[in-house]
Amino acid sequence: MEAYRNAAMTSAKSAWQHWQSGLPAKSLVMTREDASGLLDVITKEAHGDLRLVSRIHFEGGLPSGLFPAMERVLGTLARQEGAPKLLQQSLCDLQDLAEVYGVGLKNLPLDETCPRGLVESGGLAYDMAHLFEEVGGACACARLVWVLCLSGLDTLPKHELAALLGGLKRAHQNSVPVLVLAEGSDALRHTMGEAQPYSERLFEFV
Repeated sequence: MEAYRNAAMTSAKSAWQHWQSGLPAKSLVMTREDASGLLDVITKEAHGDLRLVSRIHFEGGLPSGLFPAMERVLGTLARQEGAPKLLQQSLCDLQDLAEVYGVGLKNLPLDETCPRGLVESGGLAYDMAHLFEEVGGACACARLVWVLCLSGLDTLPKHELAALLGGLKRAHQNSVPVLVLAEGSDALRHTMGEAQPYSERLFEFV
């Protein structure tokens, strides 16, 4: 058990450090029972900017879990000195799409002069790809990595899991620094493969 935990920790840290250096890396899924609690250990021992670590346990679906995490990341970046004005449009896009999915966001630092309604929902998969690209792109501009520590992926409906994987694929296609560290059951690898056949290219399963 200790050997497995050490190997998983090493893989996670290596992927994080690769993204910090501007080098793409596969995300990581831990599917053994003794992986429980590893996500918390990894974040405690990480060398990255923990303000951009999103710890999400999915219970109420993908939008309700992911949108508040995106709110915190974009809000953190927007409040930094010298933040690019483009961030305001990303915040507005997130607010618009959150309203579509009935997710209440309360802490977005929105500029009242920023035009609303410029993004239209194209369905969950399209919206996730758009938002992953925007959030990941904002992190890239700040030379930071957005790390998503996810559990409860097994509970997501297949179309929501597919949308999440599609968003991650878009991020990787554009080489924006989004890293997923996830834990789940032994069946998760098969479930992810059914949801999106290319998931094997995005993740290392340990």
